[in-house]
Amino acid sequence: MKPVTLSIAWEELFGKTIGDLPHDQRVQRWEEWKELAINAGVPLAEIQLYESGELCANCKHLKNGWCKLLDLPSGYDSTRDMVGQACAGLGYKGSIIKNLITNNQHEII
Repeated sequence: MKPVTLSIAWEELFGKTIGDLPHDQRVQRWEEWKELAINAGVPLAEIQLYESGELCANCKHLKNGWCKLLDLPSGYDSTRDMVGQACAGLGYKGSIIKNLITNNQHEII
């Protein structure tokens, strides 16, 4: 694997497939990238978007800001290169009703 740099591609940071790196190494490389980003002046709030899990609320795969299905930070959609869900919503296993209640939304569209 390439050394972790601030400009490393997502695929180079975590590998092309889930089997390319063990979970512990993925987490270690993520922590290294976050430290580089913080030291470079990237706002912490921006970094935290990638692991907030907000869009994954109540998904059974979410654990401590990490998508256990894909073994990636939960808040970054690498298929669309944007903040979102690691699985792009395709692996979400949760309760829509529970999400609505949790988010204090009472209207179902």
